[in-house]
Amino acid sequence: MIVLGQVAPDVETSDLRVGMAMELVPGILVSATGERERVWNWRPTATSGSAAVHA
Repeated sequence: MIVLGQVAPDVETSDLRVGMAMELVPGILVSATGERERVWNWRPTATSGSAAVHA
């Protein structure tokens, strides 16, 4: 199954690899009108072998 979505804002694209293990984390999306919506973001798991996530 393929599920598309945004990665968490503090994850660098250079930290991502095709096929790596990911987890869903809660996030906030602010619309162009300033409305805040709760969303889900993807983040590499601790065991995915990715580089450290930048905080």
